[in-house]
Amino acid sequence: MQQKMIRSLSLKERTLGDTLSRLGRCWWLIWRRTPVHHPRKLVPYLSVLLFLLAMLPGEDVRASIRVPHVEWLDAVPEASPVGKPWDHILQPGDVSSSVLQTMGFSYQDVLDMSKASEAVFSFRKMRSGHRLQRQNEGDVIRVLYDVDAERQLQLEKQADGRWQASMQPRPLRRFRHYAHGVIHNSLFVDAGKAGLDERTTMALIDVFAWDIDFARNLREGDTFDVYYEEAWDERGQLVSSAIIAAEFVNRGKHYTAVRYTDKKGKTGYYALDGSNLKKDFLKAPVKYSRISSRFSRARKHPILGYTRAHKGVDYAAPTGTPIHAVADGVVREAGRHGGYGRYIRIDHRHGINTRYGHLSRYGKGIHRGVHVTQGQVIGYVGMSGLATGPHLHFEYRLGNKAINPLSVRSHAGAPIAASEMSRYKAVSRRIYQVLKRYARNLNNSKWG
Repeated sequence: MQQKMIRSLSLKERTLGDTLSRLGRCWWLIWRRTPVHHPRKLVPYLSVLLFLLAMLPGEDVRASIRVPHVEWLDAVPEASPVGKPWDHILQPGDVSSSVLQTMGFSYQDVLDMSKASEAVFSFRKMRSGHRLQRQNEGDVIRVLYDVDAERQLQLEKQADGRWQASMQPRPLRRFRHYAHGVIHNSLFVDAGKAGLDERTTMALIDVFAWDIDFARNLREGDTFDVYYEEAWDERGQLVSSAIIAAEFVNRGKHYTAVRYTDKKGKTGYYALDGSNLKKDFLKAPVKYSRISSRFSRARKHPILGYTRAHKGVDYAAPTGTPIHAVADGVVREAGRHGGYGRYIRIDHRHGINTRYGHLSRYGKGIHRGVHVTQGQVIGYVGMSGLATGPHLHFEYRLGNKAINPLSVRSHAGAPIAASEMSRYKAVSRRIYQVLKRYARNLNNSKWG
């Protein structure tokens, strides 16, 4: 390998007389300006001693540094064993092109892959936390990227050197389970005892969020039965959980939900009679919390000290708890608003608007004029403005008239279409029978 001499350093000394002359003048100034007993008086003596040591006989020194000339080459790691892919979980700050080059692809390969993938899935949409891998199987080279829980981007190099991109279902293993629970402490505690993880518990809340206010309506003795499916990837990690059917008994009233996908591919949750569980407004903007202050025409303000109307409902929750838009709408205002602190107002249909106060921060992309959908995270619980603790102040208004949010009755979404009803009844009956069979078996095992 070619080497180049970068620089050569020669050590040159002044004449002995010139050096001693300079040192002598410095020593004389230090000696005259230093008090008699000051430690600095020792400096001239120490300097003489160090100088004499430095002048001891020795060899002439000539130092040089040789730096090898390195040619920049594309990194070519060892070939991946057949069936054992390079596997990388993208981290914050990772650039997909750089990661692919560390997997042994040339810069031109990366450009060709990106161009071939653009119509299917843009490389610019790759996000941290998702898996990117390379597979070598004989002469076949593939690049795989897990887009989400269900889909995988696949890139395969053809015999002519071109790349072909396609979106494929992820190779997942699916298992179905049943869980039964009774409310004694809280939904999350009792659901965990029943075997549900936090993800499935949140899904259960989402299913019944339009009918049950989990912040104020749960009672000890309420029960739930859940028939759900988990999907696991080839590494043994849980990637998704979906409720197939569920029944919740709240204060003696039965609520049933069945998951159904129509002929057009639209999926939703419906009651056994085909009515849509989804309503135009959610029961609450915070999925699981407690009400710390209700709607009132006259309430003593905890900070200001005097009595005035409390035109909303306060939901106490830890700082950072997600806040959801209760319905589709357009953000009319997002910013500081007096005692509300960080504040959002969303305009909905028919002159209705909802207001959210005391936020710690706003959701991603939330600003004036943006359209939001029901259930979208618009911000996070905090205590900005006039607040004694972390909570969400939520208002529901018709025009400028404040209405008690807890008294609002929502309208149901579109039911199962008449053309789908016979198919839906057959599917829902079969699924519901499975749910009830699990429940009966559980009861029999308790009494057996």
